[in-house]
Amino acid sequence: MKRLLSIKNIVISFAVLIALWQIAYMAGGINEALFPSPLKAWDALLEMISDGSIFTNIGASMYRFVIGYISAILAAVLLGLFLGWFKGIFKYVNPIVQLLRPISPMAWMPFIVLIFGIGDIPAVVIIFIAAFFPVFLSTVSAVGNIDPIYLKVSENFGVKPPQILWKVILPSAFPQMASRIHLALGTAWVFLVAGEMIGSQTGLGYLIIDSRNNLRADTLLATIIVIGVIGILLDAITRMKLQDDILRISQEAKKTVIFVTHDIEEAVFLADKVVIMTPNPGKIKCVLPIPLRHYRDRTSEDFLELRDKIFEIFNMKHEVVQDYII
Repeated sequence: MKRLLSIKNIVISFAVLIALWQIAYMAGGINEALFPSPLKAWDALLEMISDGSIFTNIGASMYRFVIGYISAILAAVLLGLFLGWFKGIFKYVNPIVQLLRPISPMAWMPFIVLIFGIGDIPAVVIIFIAAFFPVFLSTVSAVGNIDPIYLKVSENFGVKPPQILWKVILPSAFPQMASRIHLALGTAWVFLVAGEMIGSQTGLGYLIIDSRNNLRADTLLATIIVIGVIGILLDAITRMKLQDDILRISQEAKKTVIFVTHDIEEAVFLADKVVIMTPNPGKIKCVLPIPLRHYRDRTSEDFLELRDKIFEIFNMKHEVVQDYII
């Protein structure tokens, strides 16, 4: 029943959005070729599905996205672990990183096209730049925040430096890195579409430019909707995967992890004990044990009951929570 209520909220939310879109279309008096109705955009989406063009372009975009995002995460984590461990070297690297970090990835596009030409590589490089810096700096910071007692104990047990890196430092730093890896996914997806608008002949970004050039606003809006839906799915999949990884690492390492979140479902899924704190000044409002065994079913009655109990503590029902949950 509670699951059905959650689905109902989603349906109502999108129904209101479509209704507002239809009202804007009817009241705006704009030519349908420039601002199509929801039904026209839906027909355009069905047209792209029937001729298979949408799947071809989604496949091209996902290919570039996976290569750029995964290569950026691997490079950022490995380099971050190294420079976080060797803090003396990072002191010299950090000024350059801080200079390059605020520059939009799209600002590099002229040079990227000149060096790599057109095709898949420019979009992959744009994704790499967009995802690299947040994860890299988060990894360096996470390594620097590791309790020195872990390293001393490891040395006392004769653990060699390479093993310390993978068995102690990475598991300890991963919870802090996970949030940036998750945020980097959204940033990378945004810049993928932007990168494909220049120099690509396939992909969702190219489809937007092609629709504009052919004055197909219905196809353009349908493509925008597809981009948004894929972004939501990628965000949800990554969030669940990172939550599973945090859970697995904390259980394997047998360490207590303090995880700060604004997401109540995430708190119930990960925690053995939820500590609810007030905003400034931060005081403990409530401590709630979570007597569920891992791994937890998010749709089970027990899970939903605990989630709703926390909502009741905040005196609200399925709204954005302003307090902190640890």
